[in-house]
Amino acid sequence: MVTLLYVFTNHPMAFFDIKKKIELIIQKIQSRNKKPLLCGDWNLNFMVNNKRLQEVQNLLESYNMMNTVRSPTRITPSTESLIDVLITYKDIPVLSTAVVDLGLSDHLAQMVKINISKKKIGELIRL
Repeated sequence: MVTLLYVFTNHPMAFFDIKKKIELIIQKIQSRNKKPLLCGDWNLNFMVNNKRLQEVQNLLESYNMMNTVRSPTRITPSTESLIDVLITYKDIPVLSTAVVDLGLSDHLAQMVKINISKKKIGELIRL
């Protein structure tokens, strides 16, 4: 089940709320016997090890999940950051992940190719 998340603030209390919402989303998807693919702009640089990143990685690890994107997703003349993610279970067969400049945004597009056996479209989970 694909879930898009946009994290729009760096306020410390908002970060705590976002972590709780990420966990709630994972739990709701799991309760329906689905495997999540979390994606979006989390405004958390996965290239810079800090307390926030460690907390998110610990949360993902507790669900056996990982970010499949490994290269920068936002590049400026002075910085590179990996703030756009594609997160899924470690045991999902990810065939490939790519970051592509489509020229449509200041962020690069992320693509993932996953080997899945069944498709079900149209189910919406409300928080």
